[in-house]
Amino acid sequence: MSTFKEKLGTMYAEVITEHKKNIEKSEKDKNSFYGFKPSKRGIVPFLSPRELSQHLGISLKTLERMRKDGSGPPFVKIRNKQIRYPIASLDTWIAKNETVQ
Repeated sequence: MSTFKEKLGTMYAEVITEHKKNIEKSEKDKNSFYGFKPSKRGIVPFLSPRELSQHLGISLKTLERMRKDGSGPPFVKIRNKQIRYPIASLDTWIAKNETVQ
């Protein structure tokens, strides 16, 4: 009969293994849309700050603060200073900033 620590260690190892598989998959599959449907032209290459904040469950102000202090996801400025977030870089950013509790 295994102890609680052994069971917990096994569960943790399974979670980490699954997480690593997901990271590898997301690196291979750059068409991860986080629930956003592709446009008629193909992929949705960028998200607006509003779309990203809704997906992450944070306010626009928090996203703006993260952008200013450099802790947020990579972004680009498009004409007239419009901020957009490339979807291809979100997988990597989310994987880097995930915490396992």
